[in-house]
Amino acid sequence: MAASERLGLSRAGASKTLGRLEQRGFIAYTPNPADRRAALVTITEAGAKAVDELFPRQLSVEIGLLHGLGEDREWVTEALRRLVAAMEARTDRG
Repeated sequence: MAASERLGLSRAGASKTLGRLEQRGFIAYTPNPADRRAALVTITEAGAKAVDELFPRQLSVEIGLLHGLGEDREWVTEALRRLVAAMEARTDRG
């Protein structure tokens, strides 16, 4: 299974997303020494900084959403764990 499929994207969708990230300076392409037809994608310093700034805010939003569930929080959390496990099992089968 291609990386794009694991992310739920078509190859074209993944390419377009990577192109936007490159235009914003968040990633860079380098030639793949093992395969001239492929490129390696690396995160830039600006990309790492953006992740470091955005991740805590995203986490805070998610915590707020889960807190707002009240009594149903544990049920939803367990359902999400099962969903992740099912998705990972599907990805592993490939």
